[in-house]
Amino acid sequence: MRNRGLSDAVTDTSKISLQHDADDLKAVRAHFGVEQPDLIGFSYLGKIVVLYAIQHPDHVNRIVQLGPVARKLFQIQTNLGDLYQDAHQVDRAIEQYRKVVEMDPNFANVRFKLGGASKEKGMYREAAAEWHKANLLENDPEGAAAWENVIDEASFRRAAARYLAHLKELSKRQYVSPIDLAHSALDVQDKEQALVWLEEAYRERTSGLRYLKMSPAWDPLRSDPRFQDPSGPGLG
Repeated sequence: MRNRGLSDAVTDTSKISLQHDADDLKAVRAHFGVEQPDLIGFSYLGKIVVLYAIQHPDHVNRIVQLGPVARKLFQIQTNLGDLYQDAHQVDRAIEQYRKVVEMDPNFANVRFKLGGASKEKGMYREAAAEWHKANLLENDPEGAAAWENVIDEASFRRAAARYLAHLKELSKRQYVSPIDLAHSALDVQDKEQALVWLEEAYRERTSGLRYLKMSPAWDPLRSDPRFQDPSGPGLG
């Protein structure tokens, strides 16, 4: 896999994504001339084989997912919502995430995802409500408190500022992914701070970088040359 294990480091993060991994899988299949392989995906690789199967149904016999993540069934269903989200089909993503919430109301991961998709649609009250619940489920009452009393975009931005401050304080005591901090910076519309945290993620080779190209969450940064070329000045 790109940028993993003994493979060469990829300095251009525009070439690291779920889609690139699926395309690599396609190239490997074509190279060996296997028309309909059985694909087995473990953990993150389970996502790749699902995406590949969706895009190339005539070139796969079956897929098997081994321990894709904890709460296997619900995460697989959440992964489908992620694919809709990455395809900018936000309404379908929200619908899919809501189905997972109905199946397991205590699955924090999908509530974080549902909150993000709701935010993309301008549904700020709903987004804050989901993130409030998700943080409670993650045993982070301070993080949950940040998202209280959100009724519109203005109050959402204020809540986002409180949550970003909480993450910064939390990072003094434990590891907080720079990707999460960059997301939070964008929630307060601070692109410069978001780029700083993405630079840190780039230095760490954080796994979340592979979603930069596809995820609509990063759309506010796409016109910035530092986002396009992370090895250049300001981001690398």
